[in-house]
Amino acid sequence: MKEKIKNIIGMTLFAVCFLGIIIGIYFLGIAGIFEILGIQYQSIWSLIIFVIIIFILGLPVDLVFK
Repeated sequence: MKEKIKNIIGMTLFAVCFLGIIIGIYFLGIAGIFEILGIQYQSIWSLIIFVIIIFILGLPVDLVFK
């Protein structure tokens, strides 16, 4: 029983770390593109909200057009 709980905790921790890395790369990629193109944003929160909205709206669009 203890071994099973350790496996579940380990896999969950791995998944959270992996998703954090992917989201971080995505966020920093958007911020980098904005920097290269000279796009300015008012605060880091406005950039975070923009990335979340684009991610949420882009997912269904990708599913429809693929």
